[in-house]
Amino acid sequence: MVRKKTLAKRIERLFSSINSEYKSLALMCLSHNRPKDKWQLGAEALEYITTRKARLNSNIGHNIESYCQNVFIPSGIVNPVKAGYVLTKFGRDYASPIAQFALMYAANAGWSISQFLGEGGPKRRGSANAIRLFLEIKKAHDRERVVSKADLEKILGLSSASVLKQLRRFQRIRTFKREYQHQPPKEDKSISLIHYDSQSPAGKADIEYFWIIGRRPNGIDWSKPIYRKQKPLVRSMAEFLMQEVRPVSISEIHERVGPSSKAMLKRRKGVLNELERDGFLKRVYKWHPEDKHSEVGLSREGILFYDTFISPIILALENGSSAIDHIKARGENIFERNGKYAEHIIDDAVELYCCTKPNRRIPMEDKIDAVRKILARGAMTRVDVIAALEETLGNKVDVYKIERAMPELKKAKIKGKSNSVLYYLKS
Repeated sequence: MVRKKTLAKRIERLFSSINSEYKSLALMCLSHNRPKDKWQLGAEALEYITTRKARLNSNIGHNIESYCQNVFIPSGIVNPVKAGYVLTKFGRDYASPIAQFALMYAANAGWSISQFLGEGGPKRRGSANAIRLFLEIKKAHDRERVVSKADLEKILGLSSASVLKQLRRFQRIRTFKREYQHQPPKEDKSISLIHYDSQSPAGKADIEYFWIIGRRPNGIDWSKPIYRKQKPLVRSMAEFLMQEVRPVSISEIHERVGPSSKAMLKRRKGVLNELERDGFLKRVYKWHPEDKHSEVGLSREGILFYDTFISPIILALENGSSAIDHIKARGENIFERNGKYAEHIIDDAVELYCCTKPNRRIPMEDKIDAVRKILARGAMTRVDVIAALEETLGNKVDVYKIERAMPELKKAKIKGKSNSVLYYLKS
């Protein structure tokens, strides 16, 4: 039995190293006592792949070397030697057999583990955060208590955007089915590992306004009746908003500018709407996690996933040889029938990853359409737009390329925050 801190480190190291079927295949090809260079590892990996052999033939060795240098060595799973790379004791006893087990699970379940763990190595901590979040949800499930998104943020010390991104990933696991061998599988259905019930922010959102940097009140068209009839009010509102370094709520504007009669409230709202239409202001919708009363729990598929995949791995890491034998016994089935079964299982698992891998190419038109939908209700910071895009499209995006390809996408700096940019659509 290992200590709690040691177990947590083992879990993070291990799951960051099996978060794609390519990495699991690389671990399976590595040896503890026989060094192999990238060419040998690439050639051995290709023996197990049939569907994508031609596409992978030129770069798979380089990919495995990259995994060794950027993931396996920092995780203590692989050691570099003069003749190539070898597994450490931890790599031999735990990582390699668990990687084989992960390949079998993916092929049998019909979905890539990368959908659950995300991408990246130990430095980015995406996979570590995913497993920590899932285990916290399981802990709440075992205690028969409700846990909210805000609770998870506080317990794990993660940002709201990070937790939301992981929860959405757990909600949308795409499964695939191969109709004929040596042909790419087709999407079958989606499953959800969790229940995530959250009150919609619509109706609960606080509306805030910020003054766009570079605009001046002398640019206001005073010939418009709404401006001409209430010049003092318009000027006082403009001066107040220009001085603020943050978005300001409607209630605060009412408190700080003029009397608070019902008639004046209506006038101020009219002026705000007109200033927004004329490009002096931008509207931001802000809502608070504590107002949402969200509830997160495991679904039936999530419980099954924990029992059949997560739990055996954690028990093996926690109890050592007494539990790893079970993992090894299941993983060794991959080599039945003189390697034929291995070829079928590994090829299926790698193909599932290729169907869902985050760096698949998405047409720019789809990215632009997603941005339009995200910004349809109001301005958002660049960070929030990127998070929403990755959640919607299921992959990483270069938002700067979208900026160049989308003329109607405008941006404004937030006063007092040098690195913060708000995106909005040109009216």
